[in-house]
Amino acid sequence: MEESIELEIVKVNLSKKRIILYVLCSFALSFLYFVVISDCYGSAWFFAVYDKLRASLFTGYLTVGSFLLSLKSMILQKVYEIYDDEVYTKQFVKEQSKEQTDKYTVEIVNNIYIPLVNLNQLLLNGIALSLFTSICQLTLGMFNNKYLLSLCLAFAIATLVCLYCVWYIVKCNMKQWLVLIKIKKLKKKKSD
Repeated sequence: MEESIELEIVKVNLSKKRIILYVLCSFALSFLYFVVISDCYGSAWFFAVYDKLRASLFTGYLTVGSFLLSLKSMILQKVYEIYDDEVYTKQFVKEQSKEQTDKYTVEIVNNIYIPLVNLNQLLLNGIALSLFTSICQLTLGMFNNKYLLSLCLAFAIATLVCLYCVWYIVKCNMKQWLVLIKIKKLKKKKSD
């Protein structure tokens, strides 16, 4: 029995606008939430709880930002290999040609790398947001002001949402990569 795997292009349903909307909404909602919490439980309680969290938030986001910064080029190189693969390119052009039935243009081939460019921008934004959140914990977090502390915590939540979006897009690309590996192994078996 001959085994065959059809390459299915994984489409990531996270557009730039949707990611920005998620991050901004999470920022605004968490800011309001923390302001209300500080009013309900009292500012002294809120300051005490945040004081315990501040050092962990600073080191955590500094570590995540630095880690992503060091791995960014490796992640992008691996994703580039996926999009540059012959099997992927053929399938992508085939699917794009179905959508644009009357023309096969250079634009179709150039569209292959658009998700890579978007991932690069999202990684850079995630790194910048992580490092900025870390700096906020160190600077703005020093003041006992419920609005500033709520702002620091809102940045932490918004950064988590942004990093989740990065993780999701990388996960989708790695899924594509694993399918490509299977296809290559099957082709190698057939040729042997």
